[in-house]
Amino acid sequence: MGELITRTERTKKRKKGYIWAVLFFFFMIAAGGLFVYNKAESKEKQLHTVYLVNSLPSKAPQYSFDEQSMKEMFTPVPKQLIIINRATNQLAFFAEGQLVRVFPVATGKRSTPTPEGIFPISNKITNRPYYKENIPGGDPSNPLGDRWIGLDVNGTKGTTYAIHGNNNPYSIGKYVSSGCIRMYDEDVHFLFEQVGVGTVVIIKSFDEPWNVLALQYGFKIYA
Repeated sequence: MGELITRTERTKKRKKGYIWAVLFFFFMIAAGGLFVYNKAESKEKQLHTVYLVNSLPSKAPQYSFDEQSMKEMFTPVPKQLIIINRATNQLAFFAEGQLVRVFPVATGKRSTPTPEGIFPISNKITNRPYYKENIPGGDPSNPLGDRWIGLDVNGTKGTTYAIHGNNNPYSIGKYVSSGCIRMYDEDVHFLFEQVGVGTVVIIKSFDEPWNVLALQYGFKIYA
């Protein structure tokens, strides 16, 4: 009886050995096939790379850029620009390489002139109160109108100087404000909807055409 059990166990061990041998054989075949495929694919990629290299012109063009060209390549072109001419009391709005519109404005009087320089738009406010006289926003008597486009002049963060509407349309074209830029209400409504926060505003007195000045400050003009 003991000898019969021993023979049965030996038979089971042999069968297990055969099974493992067959599995190992098939595994080696599969691994070999994968190796051959990868080798063939690698060879094909090498041949394709050689073909591309040989296809290049024998004398590749050489490019050189001066310092100004490099600055233009790596400096983002502004999509919008506002220029205010204090000499004529006009505001020009540029967008996407085009002069969109020119508006009449009022600027600061002699005792409180509109500051000249380059200032970003820092906020846009609808119905801003006139805090100096406690007039609520939206009130017809509010001298700021109902649209405020704040300028960051000397760190004021859009709290002091702005492009805004007004309740006195007869002041447009004159030097009457405390330093802000006044517009007709319908004009400032249009500008408010179009212009974005961060847009650069250039304020100065000049005689050049609008496009010439815009080009001088890096804004691309497209015919």
